[in-house]
Amino acid sequence: MESLSTRTNTKEQLDNLNLDGIKLHEILQELEFINKYFGNTRSIIKAITNLATPNIKIVDLGCGGGDIARAVAKHLCGRGVDFHYLGIDGNPATINYAQQKSIKYPQIEFVVNDIFEDSFRVPQCDILLSSHFMYHFSNKQLIDFINKHSHKVQQAIIFSELKRSRTAYILFQIGTRILNLSKITREDGLLALRRAFSKKELQRIAEQCKSNKYFNLQNKWAFRQLLTIYR
Repeated sequence: MESLSTRTNTKEQLDNLNLDGIKLHEILQELEFINKYFGNTRSIIKAITNLATPNIKIVDLGCGGGDIARAVAKHLCGRGVDFHYLGIDGNPATINYAQQKSIKYPQIEFVVNDIFEDSFRVPQCDILLSSHFMYHFSNKQLIDFINKHSHKVQQAIIFSELKRSRTAYILFQIGTRILNLSKITREDGLLALRRAFSKKELQRIAEQCKSNKYFNLQNKWAFRQLLTIYR
């Protein structure tokens, strides 16, 4: 195993924006399972609930198969909150999957857009959300991205991220084999843990973000961390 002292920039198989078909659907279903049963979905819902206002607009960067969008929508509908949820992802097949799965929620919209293109602009929103995606940026790239787009966000930026850890790496190896997850999910998950931020790295990033009131960085179960930057 490579050292976890520094972040790797090796790309995952899921980063292939041409990935399609049964293989892609299997991965998205497994990621939904991981999000649901390892606490990520629950912590994001709680963070959004604490900020929810009438007619709230949420933008989700790297939304994947839309499982977080559907879980948030179900929760907000149950609380009678009016909202619009925009999910953005670079893979057209992933967006098509998300749209088909989310038909019962007209409040959710999905669009194809490459977040890494210089021309990309974050739409105006109350909450800018991302789940296990911002580790695709280098530390400097993420600081620059937040500083470039934060003026479009009215309330808060929420990033739910993995925490780089040797213990997490070993447990993920064991757990995914017990759960019999696909080879791509296992390999990409290990890469994601090597690409992830340490808590100190994510804190330094938040400290260098301009025009923000304050931030809160919390440890979450299953080697994750939740960064909320308040506008």
